[in-house]
Amino acid sequence: MIFIYSLHFFVFSIIFILLWNVESSYQHTLLLSIMALLMLVAFILLKLEHKNLRKLRYQLKLAEDSDQFSRSLLQDLPVGLVLMRLDGKVVELNIAYANLIGRTPEEIRQLDYWEITPKGYAEIEQEQMQKLLKTGRFEPFEKEYLHKMGHLIPVRVQGLIIEQNGERFIWESVEDVTLQKRSEEALRQAKQIAESANLSKSQFIANMSHELRTPLNAIIGYSEMLKEDADDLELPKFVEDLYKILGSARHLLGLINDVLDISKIEAGKMEIYNEIFDVDSMLEEVISTVQPLMTKNHCILVTEFEVGLGKIYSDLTKVRQMLLNLLSNAAKFTNEGKVTLSIYRQIEENNDWLVIKISDEGIGMTSEQLKKLFQPFVQADASTTRKYGGTGLGLVITKRFVEMLRGTIQVESNFGHGSCFTIRLPAHLPETLPLEEKIKTIVEATPEEQQIVLVIDDDQSVREMLQNYIHKLGYRVALAANGDEGLRLARKLKPAAITLDAVMPGMDGWMVLSALKTDPQLAEIPVIMATMFDEETQGYSLGATDYLIKPISQEQLRLTLSKYQISNQTQQRVMVVEDDHITRGMMEIMLTRAGWQVCSAENGRRALENLEKYEQNQETMPSLILLDLMMPELDGFQVVDRLHHHPTWQSIPVIVLTAKDITLEDRIRLKNGVQNIFQKGAYKRDSLLAEIREQLSRISS
Repeated sequence: MIFIYSLHFFVFSIIFILLWNVESSYQHTLLLSIMALLMLVAFILLKLEHKNLRKLRYQLKLAEDSDQFSRSLLQDLPVGLVLMRLDGKVVELNIAYANLIGRTPEEIRQLDYWEITPKGYAEIEQEQMQKLLKTGRFEPFEKEYLHKMGHLIPVRVQGLIIEQNGERFIWESVEDVTLQKRSEEALRQAKQIAESANLSKSQFIANMSHELRTPLNAIIGYSEMLKEDADDLELPKFVEDLYKILGSARHLLGLINDVLDISKIEAGKMEIYNEIFDVDSMLEEVISTVQPLMTKNHCILVTEFEVGLGKIYSDLTKVRQMLLNLLSNAAKFTNEGKVTLSIYRQIEENNDWLVIKISDEGIGMTSEQLKKLFQPFVQADASTTRKYGGTGLGLVITKRFVEMLRGTIQVESNFGHGSCFTIRLPAHLPETLPLEEKIKTIVEATPEEQQIVLVIDDDQSVREMLQNYIHKLGYRVALAANGDEGLRLARKLKPAAITLDAVMPGMDGWMVLSALKTDPQLAEIPVIMATMFDEETQGYSLGATDYLIKPISQEQLRLTLSKYQISNQTQQRVMVVEDDHITRGMMEIMLTRAGWQVCSAENGRRALENLEKYEQNQETMPSLILLDLMMPELDGFQVVDRLHHHPTWQSIPVIVLTAKDITLEDRIRLKNGVQNIFQKGAYKRDSLLAEIREQLSRISS
């Protein structure tokens, strides 16, 4: 700018000198014009310069205002900001950082880094410094600052390296996380309280399962015995009433089991107990169990599967319960219709699947009702509960079981035209190693010790089927295709039992039965009639011991034949160990009626004392112990352990009869000393008696 003014002054001076010495008017005029032009240019330049100066002043003011705004913004931020050297010396900071540790900015600039940060964080700080020098930044991490008042402040810190004038600084942002930590602590305490409450609920449910199932077990047991007495006394009115009591008790038990199951599932307490089992046998048992309900609702059960589905490795109890739930549901909502059970194996992507389809011709569901499906305590429609009853838990439990077994379940339904449920289960669960196929351990009888069952039936396929079933149950089997051959083999073999078809060409079953009962050598042989027709009264009047209607399942045969395989039964003694006196009395009556001697003990300690007394006095020792698990003083687990380690008592077979929910851990504890486990209320009396007979017969043999 000074240069321009100097140039103008120099030019004007030259022009003035020239004008002073010039005499020509033309030259005078030219020089004056040039001088005027230069003055005009100078004037314009001065104006432009003045404008540029104003603009520069404005820009400088804007820069100053922006810098002031940035400084104010940084100071007003709620997040602490600090600029420090690599040695930890603070260069600059904002008010939030100063307030965080309760000091003034001037105080902080004078402090050493370790007067702000506890030395317990030295190792963590060193790790963060190494990351910072290597990458130029470090990710957020949590630490604590030391407040001026002495308490610790939890913070989250992140930072990066910046350079200024060739020097490196650490720029950190610091966030106070005190409220977050308080919230986390509150959540932790709430979670702890919830878990404690859940544990209390689980313990309550476990106690309730025992308290509810134990009296129900007595109700069901006494009802069954009274019903038999009423049958023997030909009191049909009492039989009808007792049948209603028995049905209501079993229904109540089913509801209780559903509630307990869903509670265990939600609490994560439901366990998987995998075992290798035969699908065909499982299906026979399920079909025989659900058939009475189908008959009651006038439904036709159609089965579509081939014999020989083989074995799978899964949870037998849960698979069976899923099938029973779906079939019972189908029967409940189908009146005078058809229910179809279809099962097949499928190989898909090198995986073996068991596919189960259950379809019905029932009331079906709308799209809105399908949305509510599989929800606990919810049925598709409110009126459904009033009309059909139930808790709405069957399908929920089924779905949860399917998921636990790594399977899938789908449903298709058309309102007014029925529903179809499809379950896909892996045939093998690879996650866990197989346990024992069954908890009970039985020594197989030699062929010479096995009892003979004579099958008399004119149908070859029926003979072969019964032969296969009975052979698997541990018997030797003799076959006869007609009545004459049957009588000849009966006189020759003196079988332990005879199954007899009623309708045969030539000499029919009734004629064979009469011939057997009039022969003194054969009259005591139990004869089980097996026929397509319901002629039970005629069979019993002619001396038949049992009456089965075809088709006959292996389970029906097992229960029936097991009644007649024991020799010297009346000489055998069964000990009942049960703390509930009502249940104990019911078991004593049931076992006495079955033909055994019975002794009892009110708890585990008394049971062991009685065993010692029998041994010392050389009295008859129990041949079998029927044992409860939940007892005062000495529980069933402790009794099993004492028996297992006793040199003479360890050979006594033990059958557990309990209301406790048996866990996998319980099974492992019991597997070396227990032959079988029955759930109170849920077992069938004939199944329990058959198991006792089976164990005692093996002792006899």
